[in-house]
Parts: sequence; structure tokens; C-alpha cells
Amino acid sequence: MQRYKAQLVAKGYTQSYVIDYLETFSPVVKFQTLRFLLVLAVSKHFEIHQRDFKTGFLGQDLSGDEQSMYIELPLGISRGPQEEVVLQLHKSLYGLKQSSCILNKALHGFFTLRGLPRRKADHCVYFNAFRTLFLMVYVDDLVLIGDLESVQSMKKMLNIWLEMSDLGPLSYFLGIAVTQDKNGLHLSQDRYAEEIL
Repeated sequence: MQRYKAQLVAKGYTQSYVIDYLETFSPVVKFQTLRFLLVLAVSKHFEIHQRDFKTGFLGQDLSGDEQSMYIELPLGISRGPQEEVVLQLHKSLYGLKQSSCILNKALHGFFTLRGLPRRKADHCVYFNAFRTLFLMVYVDDLVLIGDLESVQSMKKMLNIWLEMSDLGPLSYFLGIAVTQDKNGLHLSQDRYAEEIL
């Protein structure tokens, strides 16, 4: 039996500032912070793992957003007697200009409720001193640094909340290839340089 999949995507290119959205900005972890936390992880023999949100931009609650979101019915769907039918969105869709901002707000709420306050020096780093756990966020990628028990516990909590890919030990992040061995970490930007060239 053949299966077909369809996905509703918002026409973000038709959105207008102020009318459809106020904010699209989503902070990302700073390179200096990334380097510092990698050095800390090596010196303390912490685990460094990476996760990726499979559907991070899809299904985030829009009720806290300042503005109501509406979309037209997709072509091919019966509109009935009324020609002008619109749908109000309660959850985010792919294609919205503010999707990354909405995801960032959801992540902030999730981490804060679980005792991981945001660092003032870098708004994409969350830290729990009791568990010795650092979380670094870059749009829909996440790096977890800490002892094995804390990292595994956070992975379980994240899996319950949102579907994620477990990419295992950190190997490539922000254009930096990371190799871990008994001597520590080796960072390389060869692939990044080749892509630029």
C-alpha cells in the first residue's frame, strides 16, 4: 500500500511586519561561549552531546503570542458556500517568519521550569549548578554538557516534551568539526572553509 504525506506550510513571504508579526529574532549561542564551555568540558571530563529538534518549528503554542495568526484555506480544499474562509492558527507552522522566535520562547519556558536559568552573559546558555549541566541553543540545535547522568536525564525530559534526534557525542556544530579522544577535543573548520571556497 502506497502512503502519501502532505504538509501544510504557511506562506511566510506574504507576512507583513506589525500586521502579522512583531518579532523574528532568536538569539544564538556565541562562539566565545561555545569555546569556553568546550574547554570546561574537557578539563572536567564532562560528556558533550548534541540534539536536533525534528519538529521544533511545528506545533509550538501561539496563545502567548501578541497577535492572532490567520491563514487562507489551501487550494484544493472545499470552501463551501463561503468564498473567503480563513483559519486561525493556535500552533506554529513551517514557513512563519517568527517560527524561530516562537521556538526560542518555548525552550526558555521549558528550561526555566526545570531549574535551568538563562545565563545573563549569553542568553542561549542554560545552567543547573546542582546537576552540573549546561545547555547551549543554536536555533533548533542543542548541545548538552555535563556528567553522564545529568545529560541522560535531560535527554529523557526533552524526548517527552518534543520529538528530537539524538546525534550522540558532539561531532559537528556551527561549522566546527569536533573529534573527541582520550587526549581531549580537536576542533577543525576544514569542511566549513571548503564550503565557503
